Amino acid sequence: MITTNNSIPEPPSPSAKNRGGRPKKDLTPEQKVIIERMARQGISQKVIARVYEIDPKTLRKHCARELANANLCNNLDVLETLFAKATSARHVSATIYWVKTRCRHLLDDAAGAK
Repeated sequence: MITTNNSIPEPPSPSAKNRGGRPKKDLTPEQKVIIERMARQGISQKVIARVYEIDPKTLRKHCARELANANLCNNLDVLETLFAKATSARHVSATIYWVKTRCRHLLDDAAGAK
């Protein structure tokens, strides 16, 4: 005797599936601020990832903005310090460096006009 079952079983929900790998770990906004501060201090991504028990690739994926901002802010701090020294008239070498690197187009125009 053949029995027919008209009900179709429902597929398991995505959360019920065992996808393997590590469990998902969401980082809070507060943790992301700390990650940016750590990166600004020169702590490697590998060490930061270890602290939060995530893979470095996961860190780069979920905190790309924070890691990029850390480098940008560090560069900005250095440029501000260099600019302050270059414009203080006390650090001639900083002034010369600033002019050679940041005002190159002015020097090239002046040399071409001769």
